[in-house]
Amino acid sequence: MIDFKDVIDGIRCKQLGKMYGNTFTHPLKQFIVDEDNKFSSGTSLIRGADSVAIFANNLLLNRHMNYVESLPNDQIQGDKILIDQLGELDILLICKPNWVQSAEATTLIHIWKCKNIRDIVNLGRITLTICRKIVKAAFLRVIKILILENI
Repeated sequence: MIDFKDVIDGIRCKQLGKMYGNTFTHPLKQFIVDEDNKFSSGTSLIRGADSVAIFANNLLLNRHMNYVESLPNDQIQGDKILIDQLGELDILLICKPNWVQSAEATTLIHIWKCKNIRDIVNLGRITLTICRKIVKAAFLRVIKILILENI
């Protein structure tokens, strides 16, 4: 039998993929695609995108992180493309939902000027105390691996 949930998820992901293209003319494109034609995440996605794009983005992120969770630490460290992709993940996507509006998240975003995982890693060990509280476990593991690699 066909799993219709997978079919619907695929349609949603295809809609998200259309937003990457140059032919996408939806009025919200300015909020969804930045000047480098890369898909924007975080607050601009939440404010500007429709529910299909948000769902598809979350679905793809969860599947990607399930794959990353299955990798050993040395494989993550050795894969520069994967590190670049993970480094671009917005802080608001990696935070536990109940910590998004917390003082700790505000410290990371506004005081330490962290927009993504790369910024957290560049600051080094000083960020780990806050990240242990607010970041989802899979992303915390990646942050720790990357910080230890940079030392």
